[in-house]
Amino acid sequence: MDLRNEKASHALGEIVRLRNILVLGGCALLLANCVTGPGGIMTIRDRAAETAQSLVTPAIIKECSDKVAAAFPNLKPTGHYRFSPMAAVHLNEIDARLLTGDQFAVLAAPTTNTGLLGQEVKGIAGCSYLLENGKLVFRKAHPPTSFMQVTVVRI
Repeated sequence: MDLRNEKASHALGEIVRLRNILVLGGCALLLANCVTGPGGIMTIRDRAAETAQSLVTPAIIKECSDKVAAAFPNLKPTGHYRFSPMAAVHLNEIDARLLTGDQFAVLAAPTTNTGLLGQEVKGIAGCSYLLENGKLVFRKAHPPTSFMQVTVVRI
């Protein structure tokens, strides 16, 4: 009799685990649509990056580069500055998350610096801009720690 109860308990546990996996998978699909769907945050940030890219000048890139270099002297840029919708989505700041319209863009570049144990640490750094009346208005310089790690791969 104990063997039956043990098998039934094991089967019930497997069913519960499978249900949890299916629920988590469904939630992930729903959230993915919120991010990438027609009105999702990625679409909005793509539009902002396209608009900002048409407004960028060498002076704006130099301004951002200078502000990042002044604020974070240990960083060395390893690539070109460009507007990145992925960087805008993965900027880890609460006030940047409140700017949900297509008026927020991030100009970012890949960087390296030396870690605590002497290793090379790769990341991105950049500047956030607001799009106001057809102009880019500087908001803030951001170190690599301001961006979630996934941004490093997708810049």
